[in-house]
Amino acid sequence: MTPGSDQPVQSSVGLYGRLLAYVWPHWPRLAVSLVAMIVVAGATTGVAYLLKPVIDQIFIEEDETLLLLLPLGIIGMYLVKGVANYLETYLLSWIGQRAMRQLRDDLFARLLHMPLGFFSEHAAGTLISRLTYDVDQVERSITRGLSTLIKDTLTAVFLLGLVFYHDWQLALVSLIGLPLVIGPLARLTRKLRKSSRSSQLARASMTRVIEEGVVGNRVIKAFNGEDYEHARFHKESETHRKQNMRKAQATALSVPVMEIAAAICIALVIYYGGYRVMFGGDETTPGTFFSFLAALLMMYDPLKRLTKINPVIQQGLAAGERIFQMLDFHPEGNEGSRTLDRVRGELAFEDVWFEYEPGAPVLQGIDLEVPAGHVVALVGLSGAGKSTMVNLVPRFYRPDRGHIYLDGVDLGDLDLHFLRDQVAIVSQEVVLFNDTLAANIAYGRPDATREEVEEAARAAGVMEYVDRLEGGLDHVVGEGGARLSGGQRQRLAIARALLGDAPILILDEATSSLDPQSEKLVQRGLEQLMQDRTTLVIAHRLATIQRADAIAVMDSGRVVEQGSHAELLARGGIYAYLWETQFATPAEQSAETG
Repeated sequence: MTPGSDQPVQSSVGLYGRLLAYVWPHWPRLAVSLVAMIVVAGATTGVAYLLKPVIDQIFIEEDETLLLLLPLGIIGMYLVKGVANYLETYLLSWIGQRAMRQLRDDLFARLLHMPLGFFSEHAAGTLISRLTYDVDQVERSITRGLSTLIKDTLTAVFLLGLVFYHDWQLALVSLIGLPLVIGPLARLTRKLRKSSRSSQLARASMTRVIEEGVVGNRVIKAFNGEDYEHARFHKESETHRKQNMRKAQATALSVPVMEIAAAICIALVIYYGGYRVMFGGDETTPGTFFSFLAALLMMYDPLKRLTKINPVIQQGLAAGERIFQMLDFHPEGNEGSRTLDRVRGELAFEDVWFEYEPGAPVLQGIDLEVPAGHVVALVGLSGAGKSTMVNLVPRFYRPDRGHIYLDGVDLGDLDLHFLRDQVAIVSQEVVLFNDTLAANIAYGRPDATREEVEEAARAAGVMEYVDRLEGGLDHVVGEGGARLSGGQRQRLAIARALLGDAPILILDEATSSLDPQSEKLVQRGLEQLMQDRTTLVIAHRLATIQRADAIAVMDSGRVVEQGSHAELLARGGIYAYLWETQFATPAEQSAETG
């Protein structure tokens, strides 16, 4: 089962039990809160009980002593109830916030350790919704749900006990309406769970469209896609509205069902109680009957709240399902445990096969050796498998068949954290965080000194533009580096790789999106970075890889040619064709097409 599935993963009891496991570490406060709930239930029942002597002793027997004591007793009951209510509400909120912080931390930690393929299969908006909206729904389910389930159940039970204490026969009559409620409420509960799950799926889809509209605003404007995107959002928003209305319908039905059942119970009590007094010679005092009826009426509020809390609990359970689906998803494996004292950087691919989808291999029997300190370029048409091949080196993916070795050791045997410390990546899409230049350069090296950061920035050419920025290296780059140009972002990425000082470097189209002037500036930083490092270069601009020690030409997931630039040109194969295509003069191109 994958996150995003709309099928239940376990029973409501089992699911709520998993959620409460986050509450249990705070059991001392939970125990105090439980005591406070018992006090609230007892005080409420005490008020109902005091109505008997109010009627019998004050209004009928005119007892002057009780005339003073009983009102004070009622005030005292409500004071005790108020203090207990405050304690219970505050403590449950404290517990709920702590529990949800832990749940959100666990969820984010699991998200960070998901395999790369997971993020290809799940929209960012959906995942963000899990961490925000779904966790909030669970928090409401726990704090409000626990409070209502325990406190109102205790109150109803205590009041029911008082009702039986006063008159067990009349109490049995008052319960006749319960069977009329159980069936409809059970059906409404199932409907609420289903509609809550569908509503949250619709909300996640709507969030995804919003995120794409914000992130992709440049493309939307460039292609006049505003109307299309608005139509997409309207469709998802309408779906969300419909699912919410189904949920609202089920919620709205629960209260009338309870009220009708309560009305039937009260009517039966009044009729049967009056019948016994009128025709059965019943000696029930007015105070007893009034206290009985008051307790019965006071039971309505907690029972009503218990009914109304059901939608909140069902929403929380539906959200909890989706959260635990993600928590139960297998994280990225780290079966390896070996580390190396000194990494030279020699890479070897031996009969490597890989496929994203069964039956559609992307890499087919790759054999390639990359000597330590050498620069090997991977070229080929789009879809040849170049990026997939380099993504296997830091173990973003695992080969389906074959082996990749680092200094003679299978990558699968190496500790994952150790392996990734040996690899630096500079790609076309530079990922920067909304932090300072210095923090972005030092990402992955929190122990780096200011001097080391400045040295890396200087070597990458970052210092050439730092003086023009407010705050220098402490300038905040904005979301995704929005306050920097493309060339500035690339040089920042190079500085980050320099500071990491990894023996293996992967350059994945690192300059393809830059203008010639920016590319020239970035290229200087790359040359500095490539010194004494094993480097795999992916580049569509063949002029940038002429000086590589070796070039591997890929086609349909295979390495079909290997050699130096001059050797491959002389061979007259795919590389020579690609070179001629890129560097043919307009006259030559016209002659070929003519």
